[in-house]
Parts: sequence; structure tokens; C-alpha cells
Amino acid sequence: TMAGFLGVPVISYSSTSPLLSSAARYPFFMRSIPTDEGEASAICTFWRSEMQFTAAAVLYAQDTYGIGFAALLRHHCVDTYTMRIHMLSFEASTHETLVASVESLRNSGLNAVLIVGVGPENTWAIEEAVAQGLLRRSPTSVWAIAGGASPSDLHALSSAAKEAADGSIRVATMGATETNPLWRRFVQEWPLFTPPAHSDSLPANWSTAESVFANFNINASSVARDIGTYMYDAVAAAGLLACTALPQGPLPSTFGTEFYNAKRNFSFLGLTGTVSFDDNGDRPVSSAVLSLSSVLPDDATGTFSFVEKATFERVQWIWTGGERNLVYNYLSTDEPIAQLQPPAAPPPPPPP
Repeated sequence: TMAGFLGVPVISYSSTSPLLSSAARYPFFMRSIPTDEGEASAICTFWRSEMQFTAAAVLYAQDTYGIGFAALLRHHCVDTYTMRIHMLSFEASTHETLVASVESLRNSGLNAVLIVGVGPENTWAIEEAVAQGLLRRSPTSVWAIAGGASPSDLHALSSAAKEAADGSIRVATMGATETNPLWRRFVQEWPLFTPPAHSDSLPANWSTAESVFANFNINASSVARDIGTYMYDAVAAAGLLACTALPQGPLPSTFGTEFYNAKRNFSFLGLTGTVSFDDNGDRPVSSAVLSLSSVLPDDATGTFSFVEKATFERVQWIWTGGERNLVYNYLSTDEPIAQLQPPAAPPPPPPP
């Protein structure tokens, strides 16, 4: 980042691409969220070990997030599990380039697909897949989305695409979990918080209403649990590192360097678990808690919800209730297949 070259430390709470894992290329850059290494390993394990798939497709955006994720999938799916992975890219934030990529995907006959995109890119990919007949009722499709998709993104789908997306799989890094005592305490104390005294003097998009604490169920919000908690831990890490680097006194001109170097042998228990940093400023992948969820309609809100079905521990999926209990696209209960059978060759012409 530009700040890094100016000697200003940056702690990101949402940048997960492995392409940023270089202290030489991105000096003073750190992150409170692990890279996508864990998500890539988890989705490949789901395909190969749980579903017994030998082939799948990845539709990814040509940005730092998508390119880095695709590289990790090549490593885990191809090198570790010897799968055949069909990689298809599209220009980030550009709907038009998806058409050709989805057409190529249709011609491959692959029926197990992962979308790696951010925000509306997931919506565009699903809409185009429905338009071209790739999201199938029969044979059952199994489409998946990564952590870059949110319920609000899927809410923008058309009625036909929403029906197709029902039962999709989502594999993502979790933030807060019920096993973390700090998170449980935070949830209990949330209704007791009050806005700061100067909140009313701030612009509307900066001020905090009392209803945020009184009426908002923070434990039920995927945004709060899986994004807000990493933001919270990034701010906590910045404060703790500042105190470690310079417990007292005026700031020296070398403060940025001392702040960044203080990450060595540094750790604390945050809302997302134990937070620490390696030499590149990355949070260890081993600290990631990964979940597999079904994308299901929420009748109460008219939107989608992510219903957790399994967690990824020690390179295997641990299923809620002890067994895999999933529906797939169009809420199908039929087992999907990864590769459609190629069309039969036409019969030879009759003899003259």
C-alpha cells in the first residue's frame, strides 16, 4: 500500500488474498483476518473427500482476491487431491465479460462450481448461469460461493435466480464463535452500551443511535460476527501494538518501524480468537475457523440466511449432528454429480 511505503503501518480486517503476503512488496502491511488458504483447502476437501468429485469449475474475478484464491485452489485441488479444475475468469466489476466465461463453463459439462467474487459479482454470475441453463434442477447442480458473498448480495437476485440459488453451498472464514468467552461476554454487554456523548454532533453517517445497542441483535448478524469482529480486533491490535512499541513519551520518527516490529512474539485473545502475526504481517491460517453453510431462504425476512452445517477442523469436515445433511440447488435432496456425461456420438450414416 502507499501508506506502507511512507512508513505508516496498516492493519486490514478484510484483505485475504495471499498475493499480499510479502513484507518486501507490501511493507508495514498486516491483517487481523487469515488469508484464503484455509477456505481453499476446505472447499477442495469438500469436493474430493465428502462428495467424491474428481472435477469441478471455478469462476473467479480477475482482481487480487480472485487471482490469489484461484492460485490456492490450484495448489490444494490439483496438487493435493489430483482433481481436474476448470478455471474461468472474468473482469472484476464487469458483468459483460461473464457471458463468455459462463458459456465456456456450459460447454465443459461441469456441474460443481465455485464462484469467487465480491458483492454483486456473485449476483451476476448466478443470474448468467440461470440464463444459460447451467444451474440445473436435473441432474442436480452443486454451486458454491466463497466468503466474498453476503445475504444482501443474494437478495438482489431475480425470482428465478433466487429459486436456483436456494440450497447453494457457502464456505467461509468465521469471525466470532460461541466457544469464545470474549464474544459471549461482548454479546451480553452489547445492550448496555450507549453512544458517545458527542455522537449527536457528528454527521448522520458517523453518529450512533441508541437503538443500535438497544434493538440490534448483534449475535444474529453475520456482518457483525464475521466482519465486524475482525474490524474490532484490528483496532485492538493497533492499540496494543502501539503500547508495546512505545509505552510512554512522545512519538519518535521511527515509530512506524517500531510499531511494525512489535508484532514479533505478540498475541492477544480477541473476539475472533487468538490474534498474532507472522513475519509478513499475516495472521496464521491455523487460527481460522471455517464453516460450511447452506444458503437458504429466510421466510421471516424475505432474504437469504447462511445456515451452518459443518466446521472444518484438522483437514476434515465435522458435520452438525454427525452426518452430512445438505440440500443442493433448487433445494434438491438428490445427490449431485460433478460432471455431466458427454453427449453420445451421432450414429454413422446408413450405407449407400
